[in-house]
Amino acid sequence: MSTARVIRLDAPRQEAWNSLIERYGQQFIAIEAREDATSWEKAQLVKAFDEETKTHPAMLDKKPHDISKQANTDLRQWLGQQRKPGIRPRFMADARKVYTLWGDLDILAGKDILSYESYRHMANCGLPREQKDDLRDWAERHQPARNELRQTIRERVDATKGIYRPDFDLKVSNHWVFQVDKRTDGFDGGVNYDLYANLIHHFSDPGDTILDPFAGGGLLASTLTRYKHFRKVTQAEHSGPRQALMSDISPTSPAILHADARECLPFPPQSAHLAILDPPYWSMSNGKYAGLGDTLDAWLEGLQAVLYNTAQCLTDQGIIAIMTDDFVRKETHVPAGLEVLRLLQQKGWELVTTIYNFNRNFIGMTPQEMARVKHSRLLVNAMKLIQVARKPQRPVDVLPRVNSRDSQKRGLTSEAESDAY
Repeated sequence: MSTARVIRLDAPRQEAWNSLIERYGQQFIAIEAREDATSWEKAQLVKAFDEETKTHPAMLDKKPHDISKQANTDLRQWLGQQRKPGIRPRFMADARKVYTLWGDLDILAGKDILSYESYRHMANCGLPREQKDDLRDWAERHQPARNELRQTIRERVDATKGIYRPDFDLKVSNHWVFQVDKRTDGFDGGVNYDLYANLIHHFSDPGDTILDPFAGGGLLASTLTRYKHFRKVTQAEHSGPRQALMSDISPTSPAILHADARECLPFPPQSAHLAILDPPYWSMSNGKYAGLGDTLDAWLEGLQAVLYNTAQCLTDQGIIAIMTDDFVRKETHVPAGLEVLRLLQQKGWELVTTIYNFNRNFIGMTPQEMARVKHSRLLVNAMKLIQVARKPQRPVDVLPRVNSRDSQKRGLTSEAESDAY
């Protein structure tokens, strides 16, 4: 008797359940087809669907998770039979999170609240429940833009996990690839803000002074003001203001002092903790940058003088970062980066690391230029080398001189040799 009674009672319940699934399935199809349907309307429909399924007589003896699972399965099956799109499962899952956390959201009351997407981001973040409530209170008071809200969420999630990150593309290996390879302010420079920011982050501390004897367009100062990481102390490790010392043979702003780094630098001794050098790269093909030398030997000789003057301005534990670019052509390959490394070692600098910056300079080539390169079987150099070294520990005035073999090779006179660094 008990078995027959169960069958008679369950049959009408199952029909009513199917009717509920069909009714909401039609509503989901209709609202998805509306071009003016808002996310809030869709979320409310999901909320109403959950409330009815959880209180349906056929589900009274089931757990909430099992009810939701069966309702989702039956709804997807019904929509599949109709072959019409309904609200995406991902949207339904997100809407459930929003209303599970904050069932008090009164969408129709017209009060000044955030967008649905804002609540969705807050509900899905990895913060504990009480911190999500605090985040919601903060967001409703400040009405942040979407990017500001996302940044705040990321900072708070990182803080709970002990993760602190700066507001630039920080690299943790010695292979640096940036989304934007060059500057975006119109200056024709070969490096971008993130490259300088990484050098400053890894090789200086808050309060340090950074020296740039090839300042050009003032990239150092722009980097220090561009990122919050260097403007003020934040939760990110090693964040805080630095000072900039900039000079150049052709200054472009009053903040850049006029000076030829081969002759002298207009800064006090031991006034900088880090020096970033982006010298004009030696080029055999067209003799450009003749002021620094139109042959490799002359270029290295000029760079040697720059190293001496830069060392005078660095503290005892000061670090130098020199950017170079190997010369690569059809039948010629000059490893300028290796030559710079040899020069540093010869002068007693302690190598800290070598950084390889992949530069997408060949991406900007036109099809015609690419065809000529292929026809000539040339290799496009897409790697910038950055040699990072620490200042020699012994006094600069007793550093090794250029030996006679090097002098003969570069055509130095005995008088020039005696003055060489």
